[in-house]
Amino acid sequence: MSKTYKIQKYKCRMVKDGALTSVVNTIESCDDAAAFFMKSLKDLPHEELHVVFLNGKNSIIGFEAVARGSQSGMCLTPGDVFRSALAVNARHIIVAHNHPSGDSTPSKDDIEFSKQVFRAGAIIGIRLTDSLVCCPETKKWTTIRFEDD
Repeated sequence: MSKTYKIQKYKCRMVKDGALTSVVNTIESCDDAAAFFMKSLKDLPHEELHVVFLNGKNSIIGFEAVARGSQSGMCLTPGDVFRSALAVNARHIIVAHNHPSGDSTPSKDDIEFSKQVFRAGAIIGIRLTDSLVCCPETKKWTTIRFEDD
């Protein structure tokens, strides 16, 4: 007689965690994305990476603060970015993080991480539409955008 095992079954659920009043509910341009993230990333003394989840018509499904770092960086993986995007059935995402220094120039690490997220999204079928570096206090932002190969 063969031995049997009980394997735990899991299910993943998203939990609503408050709301943000926004001037946009659809993101059609970098300006729309910047308007959203300037509000979500405002008044933070440390770096945070936020992700906006979009449906196929670019309407905002929701957003998440994915990672919190120090004044000069964060540690995360593309999997951290896409975990909730998969759960809410997002078609596209836009990521943004702040630079508390007020300088919106992307670092080499910012560009490399954005490339990794772009590639991962292409594999799993969730497009990274844009990646922004925002500085709400100076009202400056920069886009890191990649085109399909």
